[in-house]
Amino acid sequence: MGYLESSTLICRQERGVLTLTMNRAEALNALTSEMLDALIAALTAAESDDEVRVVVLTGSGRGFSAGQDLGELNNKEGQFSVETQLRQYYRPLIQRVANFAKPTIAKINGVAAGAGAALAMACDFKLMDRRARFHLAFSQMGLVLDSGASYFLVHALGRTRALELAFFGGSLSAQDALALGLVNQIAEPGELDGLTDEWTERLVLGPQLAFRLIKQELRQAEGASLGEILELETAFQIEAQASLDHQRAIDAFMNKQPNPFGRHVTPPK
Repeated sequence: MGYLESSTLICRQERGVLTLTMNRAEALNALTSEMLDALIAALTAAESDDEVRVVVLTGSGRGFSAGQDLGELNNKEGQFSVETQLRQYYRPLIQRVANFAKPTIAKINGVAAGAGAALAMACDFKLMDRRARFHLAFSQMGLVLDSGASYFLVHALGRTRALELAFFGGSLSAQDALALGLVNQIAEPGELDGLTDEWTERLVLGPQLAFRLIKQELRQAEGASLGEILELETAFQIEAQASLDHQRAIDAFMNKQPNPFGRHVTPPK
């Protein structure tokens, strides 16, 4: 399936991986309505594209994304309200990323600020260049957290630490983000591409149905009771047990062959 590109988004599909690169390097990939529309369209298409098994989201140049392009809003002369921007663009985009059926990776190559930080946090896995930073400057602009940032922060950090970052416009180094559990792994300068390739290879070759069902389990476990999750796990396990992937693993075990998914048990190091 081909993906329509815009001047603000580069789409590259290769060996089961769709890489979406926000392409406004001169503005640290600040988010415009054109870029947001392009991201939503690409993710919507990828959801039903059987050739896409993993989506990687990253930025061009020195930044992941500096967040909303305030200049664009200021130039709208009142045509775009905050409500319109959040409801028309950010809400569908963040929900699309967070609820995406396939694995997603934020390849954080530089600063991720404001809504750009929220976009990165919405992905399943976060890989970060050691020189990159998260910057949450909402309060410094007299604003509140938006684009899902409050949800992602409180779930990852707890209320106390989330409040500290939100109140004081916290800037987090990659090392701090790793220690707090906001990212999965950090890479030395020049090594982020290779690290991302390791993760995407393992995800592409892994059991796709199991990955999809596990994502749903963990998403629902955040707000469900134990009884509800036990019931959900039962239904999902019945579905997974009937899959070709499970049969492949059983056949390998019975024939004393290597497990086809065994090397996917531990994350890349």
